[in-house]
Amino acid sequence: MSWWHNREFRPQDTGYTEDLITQHAIEFIRENKARPFFCYIPFHLVHAPLQAKKDDLAAMDPKVTAGLPAAKADTPAEDKHTHAAMLHALDRNVAAILAELDQLGLRDNTIVVFTS
Repeated sequence: MSWWHNREFRPQDTGYTEDLITQHAIEFIRENKARPFFCYIPFHLVHAPLQAKKDDLAAMDPKVTAGLPAAKADTPAEDKHTHAAMLHALDRNVAAILAELDQLGLRDNTIVVFTS
């Protein structure tokens, strides 16, 4: 994985990219909690490449995900399973950010916009 943060190449940072993005967003929110801030979080999950963590894959039932709709009729069941696990990771990371806003008492005074 190649990972850049604030224009700095950070090869020492390891992990799932979306988890790193979430970690840095939460750190930013904590550091700026006492003043107004704008935090843009550019998740790129559900786009190629199809890569999911083992625990997110395990959270998805392959029998259920095989029956999910897909953009292409011939999408393999394995790809649907991975895509579902990636959506699960997105949900998990958004939930972590919202939980942090709750913990810091910022949720009632924060506008969260989620678009897809």
